[in-house]
Amino acid sequence: MKKLMTLTFALFLTAGLAFGQNNDANIDQVNTGNEASIDQVGDNNQATVGQGENTTDFAIRTTSPTGPFSTIAVGSGHADDNDATIEQSGSWNAALVSQGYDGGNSQNNEAIIQQSGTQNFTNPGQAVGAYAENNLLEVIQDGYRNHATVGQGVNANTFNSDALILQDGDHNYANVGQTGSGQFADVDQIGNSNTANITQSN
Repeated sequence: MKKLMTLTFALFLTAGLAFGQNNDANIDQVNTGNEASIDQVGDNNQATVGQGENTTDFAIRTTSPTGPFSTIAVGSGHADDNDATIEQSGSWNAALVSQGYDGGNSQNNEAIIQQSGTQNFTNPGQAVGAYAENNLLEVIQDGYRNHATVGQGVNANTFNSDALILQDGDHNYANVGQTGSGQFADVDQIGNSNTANITQSN
């Protein structure tokens, strides 16, 4: 009987994992001092966190850097003192964090994205198109053919913000864009045939 129960439980877990595919998780938080966390296991999942004073529609490529766009609602307006964490394990997953996106200022925010698997994609941004200060963006990807593009104060001013990307595997792509002064960007890639770009401008 004990062996039968163990087998039944194992089958239940296997069936549960099968339902971990093609899921969407969206968190929208208004104003400041918010915390958001999303944890997904499986393939073809999408996670989005928007933190700001308003929400707006934003288009993200959810399958690959050249894949189709999916329109989602994310935070815009000012975003201060917010924390966002996304963890995804599997393949073909997409993660987006926006803190003070679409013309909103972003200060003292932290966003951490961890993805393990193959062909995952993330595109976090803090104050893209507006003022950004004392923010942290960290992306950790373990696997192959993963893509990370991060932006802080793009087309605006960034002060004392950090962007960190760590990729372990082959054929990965990393891109960091920062505008302003006193910013720090670091990309570490372990593996073969990887590509990394850092653009910093005043």
